[in-house]
Order: sequence, then C-alpha cells, then structure tokens
Amino acid sequence: MSKFNAILNKLLKEHNAHPITCMYQQFHIAENKGFYYVYENNKIIGSGKSLESVKELCDTICSGC
Repeated sequence: MSKFNAILNKLLKEHNAHPITCMYQQFHIAENKGFYYVYENNKIIGSGKSLESVKELCDTICSGC
C-alpha cells in the first residue's frame, strides 16, 4: 500500500470511516497493516496475509465449495 493510502486510511479511521477498499467480484477488500480483510455488506467474512489468498477465498465462496 502506498504511503498516501496509509495516511488516508489513518485519517479515515480517526473519523470512524471505512478504509480504502478495492472490489473483487462482489466483495470489498481492504488492507490494514499488511493484513487483508474481505467485506460483504459491511461485515468481515474473511481475511488473509496476502491479496492473492483473499482473492482465492472470494473465488471459493463464489464457486460454492
């Protein structure tokens, strides 16, 4: 994550706002301190240590496995 995004996320957190996220399929993925969280309907449904691992989790959820 860029330094700019880290500063922006810190300010968002101070104001009780959601961190910057990216979309993958129907899920939002947010990074916080090197850990990735998967959100659906503003609820955390999974997490992982890498972006690839949370994308695999999203794929697994969508495939129904």
